[in-house]
Amino acid sequence: MRHLSLASRFIKTHSNKASGLNGNPQRNYSIKDINNDGIPEILEFSNSVEDEHPGLLNLELNQAFEWITIFKLKDGKFIDKTTYFDFFLSKRRTHYELWLKLIETSSHLSNDSKKLIEENKTFFIKSILKLKKRTERI
Repeated sequence: MRHLSLASRFIKTHSNKASGLNGNPQRNYSIKDINNDGIPEILEFSNSVEDEHPGLLNLELNQAFEWITIFKLKDGKFIDKTTYFDFFLSKRRTHYELWLKLIETSSHLSNDSKKLIEENKTFFIKSILKLKKRTERI
């Protein structure tokens, strides 16, 4: 129970620091035990495209550019331990590879997404490649 209290406090503190478009938070948080050790991790969802160009993405494309930072409890504090979770990063790498293909072809996306891609294709591809590279460096 103490872990959840610490996690809630961490999220409250961090979500207050990052306000975005129309005062909405730029970061979203989730509490989940992703390595099944009985101690929950905090997942912080961020989006570099939305950070740089608030309101640009539609709901469909937003998920393509999400980065997830994983905070693990250590000595009573949650610290960034994303590099510790190879299996999770491998899944994210696959996620970015799929979105790269979808952006390059865009045939299976909504008309709204196709238009956004047409107008921003080079930027979107560069952004996805940066995210993919982050999963490989870690």
